[in-house]
Amino acid sequence: MSTATRSGISTLARAITDPLEVDGRWPLDRAYEYCERLARSHYENFPVGSSLIPKRLRKHFYSIYAFARIADDFADEGHSEGYSERERLDLLDEWRRMLADSLAGRAGHPVFVALAQTIAEFDLPPALFKDLLSAFAQDVTVRRYKSFDELLDYCRRSANPIGRLI
Repeated sequence: MSTATRSGISTLARAITDPLEVDGRWPLDRAYEYCERLARSHYENFPVGSSLIPKRLRKHFYSIYAFARIADDFADEGHSEGYSERERLDLLDEWRRMLADSLAGRAGHPVFVALAQTIAEFDLPPALFKDLLSAFAQDVTVRRYKSFDELLDYCRRSANPIGRLI
């Protein structure tokens, strides 16, 4: 069953389907505010940790965090919300498509409006975001690693990109 056919809109589906703002576009400042609200609402200790980041960089941190938080929730929280493995992978595929659209100048979702600006301003490698999505997809499908090398490969695409981006 696709997320579109479920009764009600789950937190995960809403992350992709949030309504657009003025004239179908999110103004950049509102997009950054959206990312900050998402970041601050997710964990109670988040405001303390984010205060260690220089104020001028926080909005960029929030955009990266929001991108990764939503994608990670698709992978990890989707199971508890009753989504099948296929549906969770479909959500990640849609997030991947939205990333590609934003890199091509067609950002519609507020996370990607803000993230596209952050990527451009700091010349961040898009491959790091793609690696994260690949690792999140692996979270859905892999239960146990067969070797230490497989685990290291997963870490290269999950923890490593976040460390490099932040």
